[in-house]
Amino acid sequence: MSPEPVVAVVAALAERGGRIFLARRAGHKGSSGLWELPGGKLEAGEMAAAALVRELREELGVRARVDPVPYDLYDRELESGRYRFLVFRTAWDGDPGASTDHDRWGYFDPRDIPFGSLAPLDEDVLRRWAREAEGAGTPSGISREDG
Repeated sequence: MSPEPVVAVVAALAERGGRIFLARRAGHKGSSGLWELPGGKLEAGEMAAAALVRELREELGVRARVDPVPYDLYDRELESGRYRFLVFRTAWDGDPGASTDHDRWGYFDPRDIPFGSLAPLDEDVLRRWAREAEGAGTPSGISREDG
């Protein structure tokens, strides 16, 4: 019996004013109600950065610029399967006006990240980012939230 295939997932680490962008999965999606870095699964033959640009355009309607070198990369085995999680620093102009997969979103201060309700793949990278951001001294509060 061969091991379960690894699913590659890309995510955006989008910062603005010392805050990180998170989105909450809508009720019609798996893991509804959990906060996550936006992104999605790679399609066959797709490069990771290109997949992230596509996912952000499809899910949030933004034109993203993605750093070609991952900020973080790790493998996780969850009940739902085996995953390789690639997180890229990402930027876009403006803010999402709507989302196909999320019902709320906003920019979070490191101290305000909802660690108790994060998607399973996101916690490690967000803890790393929060430690680094706290070391830089950032202001508190959410700058924008829709929903």
